[in-house]
Amino acid sequence: MNWAYLRDDVPEISCVKSLVAGRDIRCVLDLHEDWESPGYYLYEQFNKVSIGQMLIERVRSVCPIDGRTRIDGEDAADGVIFPNMNAPKLRDGSGIPISLFREGHTERMITAESPSSLDFDVRVLGHLAAIDGALDHLASNSG
Repeated sequence: MNWAYLRDDVPEISCVKSLVAGRDIRCVLDLHEDWESPGYYLYEQFNKVSIGQMLIERVRSVCPIDGRTRIDGEDAADGVIFPNMNAPKLRDGSGIPISLFREGHTERMITAESPSSLDFDVRVLGHLAAIDGALDHLASNSG
């Protein structure tokens, strides 16, 4: 479903499109798992201030962070990737978070990736730490 946002024949996508129609969403936090990664990392696109590093610091307390400088062909710094939205795979991509950001439904897109090699409980705790960090930021800031 993640890469089917531009398709009209997927009922779940129709539900997502109905849900976001006419709405401004402050943050899209898309949770994934990466079977190749040695640690947690995230992609972030934003129109105001970055919160990616703050989220990584929250996650670091419960889950190892992917320290590579290149992840999935993108430059990374301490587990945070600021993807090039002009790259064809993102500019023309059909992923839900990419599409919501590109279409202006959200001012912040975060796709978080937990490492499949870790215990399920650790991966969940990592995602929960990221969710808590995003919620804390949104509760205390206008952007």
